[in-house]
Formats: sequence, C-alpha cells, structure tokens
Amino acid sequence: MNETAKIDVQPVPRISLSVAEAAEALGIGSKMAYELVAQGVIPSFCLRGRRLVPVAGLAECVERLTGG
Repeated sequence: MNETAKIDVQPVPRISLSVAEAAEALGIGSKMAYELVAQGVIPSFCLRGRRLVPVAGLAECVERLTGG
C-alpha cells in the first residue's frame, strides 16, 4: 500500500495588491484608484516596474479618510 503524507498547506497572506485589486477592495474603479495613487492618497511602491499597494497602508488610508 502506498501511503502519502498529508501536508497541511496554509496560504501565505498577501501583503500587497495591484492597484486594480486595491480598487476592487475599495469598491472603486481602477481609473480612480490610479488617480488616488498618483495624488499620494493611496500609498504605493514600485517593484520591478509593477505598482503595488501595501495592504497595511491601504487599511491606514481608509481609517484616515473615514476618521477612524
């Protein structure tokens, strides 16, 4: 009998999102999200030519904008 070990694989929590994913999380359009990134309202950084939004920074942005 060939038994295989079961490995419990947990997904790695994401620490950054694309601007489009951040827009979806906020319930706004991608164009608006890119505008807010350009204005510095939504924090972002570039990694190898890709614009990313840190999840923690996105949460802080929402708290700041909602007065929470």
